Amino acid sequence: MQLIMEFDQANLRRAGATREALAAILLELGFRNGYIIEEGMKPFSVAQAFPTSHATYNLLLEKE
Repeated sequence: MQLIMEFDQANLRRAGATREALAAILLELGFRNGYIIEEGMKPFSVAQAFPTSHATYNLLLEKE
């Protein structure tokens, strides 16, 4: 299963959420690996390296 989502830290903060909380939910749902679409499908690990920039990203996540 794949999930495409928009990731924007400023909007997360306004909603009272954090990158860490979002990562925990995604991991609980089985999404471990992802790709940053705007960076040429650059891979990242949901558990270790969620994007830290203040930019808005579109992410493709894959469920194991």
